[in-house]
Amino acid sequence: RNISESEFSCDGNVSIQFTSVPDIHCGTEVLYGHGNADVPPVITYADATPDLFYTVIIVDRDARSPDSPTLSPIIHYIGTNITGSQLTAGFNISSATDVSRFLSYRPPRPPSVGGCHRYYVMLYAQSNELTPFIDVAVTGSFNWNFPSWAATQNLSKLAVNYFVTKHPDSDSACTAPTPAPCPAPPK
Repeated sequence: RNISESEFSCDGNVSIQFTSVPDIHCGTEVLYGHGNADVPPVITYADATPDLFYTVIIVDRDARSPDSPTLSPIIHYIGTNITGSQLTAGFNISSATDVSRFLSYRPPRPPSVGGCHRYYVMLYAQSNELTPFIDVAVTGSFNWNFPSWAATQNLSKLAVNYFVTKHPDSDSACTAPTPAPCPAPPK
């Protein structure tokens, strides 16, 4: 899919925390395997309004490989109707029961060839509570045009962050290119 680079512009304003890496900021590496990116992250957004609803989407931008992303983006998670209170407290995408999951968390599984993959966490504001439904583009999960889907749901993008990971058998360094400069993390 031809998705604008601006959709992937990292601002770091949505926090991603894994047990093994508590502070992810615009390209932090998270090791592949058990206890790392295999465990669903905690997502935090400090500026969330408590009684509004939000959507979190996670996509792999580099499938099949960063040099030939013919399958990208691939969906790894879609959660809707997340309250602002949940986001300010730290939303654990695996244990929350009162959100609508269009797609449960699929841990990263980059192939052993092709190097490092970028996994983007997109945070959107909802205009109202969403009724869960899955369309063909979502269930296929490959080449998913998430900006188009977000537009059909009346979502407004608020924040973007990402982490990188690679297969343990890959001999490539995990230095994925950044599509846009990322600001320094807040102090």
